[in-house]
Amino acid sequence: PHVVAADDARAIGQAIGMLVIRGAVEALFRELDEPMLFGDVYDYEDDLSALRVQLDAVTLNAAWAEGQAMTFEQAIEEAMRV
Repeated sequence: PHVVAADDARAIGQAIGMLVIRGAVEALFRELDEPMLFGDVYDYEDDLSALRVQLDAVTLNAAWAEGQAMTFEQAIEEAMRV
């Protein structure tokens, strides 16, 4: 039971980290005033849909806001951590 809980916690931590990164990516594209490439949009939306299933709204919104507030350098560091 403890192993499963640890695996679940690790998966949730990774999901939160990925959401932070996705939030940062969106903010960076917006700051650059550049659209995402067509194929990337589908991958991006699929990833967000999967993350919405894994996380509650409060956690999702907090992670998204954290990513939106990151600098480019912070986003790179977060991506390397996750």
